[in-house]
Amino acid sequence: MSETTKNLAAVQRRYRRLKQEGICITCGQNPAEKGILKCKTCNDRHLKLAKKGNAKRYLARKAAGICTICGQNPARVGVLTCEICNNRYLARYNKHCKEQYSKRRAAGLCEGSCGRLAMPGKVHCAECARGMSVKTRKKRAKRRAGGICTYCGMQEVEKGFKMCQGCRLRTNERNQIRTKKLRDEVFAAYGGCRCACCGEIRAEFLQMDHVDGGGAKHRRDDPTAIRIYHWLKKNNYPSGFRVLCSNCNWAYARYGYCPHQDEGDYQDGNAHQGASTKSSPVS
Repeated sequence: MSETTKNLAAVQRRYRRLKQEGICITCGQNPAEKGILKCKTCNDRHLKLAKKGNAKRYLARKAAGICTICGQNPARVGVLTCEICNNRYLARYNKHCKEQYSKRRAAGLCEGSCGRLAMPGKVHCAECARGMSVKTRKKRAKRRAGGICTYCGMQEVEKGFKMCQGCRLRTNERNQIRTKKLRDEVFAAYGGCRCACCGEIRAEFLQMDHVDGGGAKHRRDDPTAIRIYHWLKKNNYPSGFRVLCSNCNWAYARYGYCPHQDEGDYQDGNAHQGASTKSSPVS
């Protein structure tokens, strides 16, 4: 056995012995701190040296235009890391954030680290919400000026867009899922996913209707009502609304009545199978 192998085996035996006894593996004298293998003095000295060395390495990689984490791949446009390292970091960071946010949300606290109570129906306190809005606007303005995606900050954007293609697709998919969930909640609050006139049950054809009309005036008086599903949920599902299919809703808006009212096939809520026998007025 070579001298190097003997020395390595001795170091490994010392490491295992000190670790088992709870002694600092560096100095071999002081008790190790809880959760680490070194005493406080040795750990502080190691962190100080590591921070100094890391700073030099970070600046050298930044000047060379390579990833400041792995030091191998070229850094992306406008950022300091490669795509592989960034995705790996985001996966760990998002997992940690979700765990922390869930705990704070369950306790009714702001999702930030301030420890204050969240606003009613919100996930942040008023102060954090204002600070985040200012910070987000500055960050997006900087990215927009640099010609990169304002959402991920990684990819270059096409002319006329603020987000890269990948972020646009993910955002659209997420918005569609969120909108469908909200729409189903609103329909359930007004009797379920079923037209109140003809009995149509396919959600793709259904929409909300003002029972007494006046939808245009409602939107003029309250511009937020243009997002009708959000408005209804925010106002605790007030009366005066119902679920109608597009055909029935248009007939009521255009003619003031729906031909289904005079057709026996719709008296029991069954879908009409034949053509309407009532002629509609033509404007």
